Amino acid sequence: MKYFLILLCLLLAVCRLSAQTKKITKANPQLHTREIYEVLEADTSVKNGLYTLNDNYGIITRGYYKNNLKDSVWTSYGFRGKISGSGQYKNGKKVGVWECYNYKYELSDKYDFDKGIYIFHKDMPEDTLKYIVINGTDTLKTKLDKPALYLDGEGKLSRLFVTRVRYPARALENNTQGKVIVAFIVDLDGRPTDYQVKVGIKDGLSEEALKVIKSVEGDWLPAILNNKPVIAEGTLPLSFTLADR
Repeated sequence: MKYFLILLCLLLAVCRLSAQTKKITKANPQLHTREIYEVLEADTSVKNGLYTLNDNYGIITRGYYKNNLKDSVWTSYGFRGKISGSGQYKNGKKVGVWECYNYKYELSDKYDFDKGIYIFHKDMPEDTLKYIVINGTDTLKTKLDKPALYLDGEGKLSRLFVTRVRYPARALENNTQGKVIVAFIVDLDGRPTDYQVKVGIKDGLSEEALKVIKSVEGDWLPAILNNKPVIAEGTLPLSFTLADR
């Protein structure tokens, strides 16, 4: 009888805990995405439990919230369920080793947030470029130890670009193609701001690239200069190509 009462109390506790949250689905028609997450029944503004960001191809990002703070493992995906980036949060802060993959889904970077160091970095052509660095009221253009890094990986970036780009009608009519490069500033907290077109194309392609790149969710790792994080310029290219018609 004693063990039965203990088991009954445990079952009641589990049922009570499961009843404390409810599932919310929030659609974004412009981006063709859906957020599905759990919130506290007592306060629906507090996320608590599984979170996923989805598009028509499946899950883009999967993670967990605990009392409205990111917690546990967060993973981002490219197409066909391939992992693009992964890392862990604790009380809303990134901890441990995070891994990022390039558009070929090869490991490109490993960064240890506990130690504040790169464990691995695959050299890229972008590493040789010079970027704007902001230090207070001073700015300079210089080569960095490491440019700013998109922590969710190139696989997710490619997926977002493919699914969100809408070729402007004027560009279709004029068969306009090419590459747009958008620049922005990544601050010390990994937030991108001050987006602007660095290399543009006519017929609305520059505007479309800017809109799509500004819509990208996820955090950045600040650029590194002289072994220290700095506020610096980051760039993303977006290519527009039309099949033969």
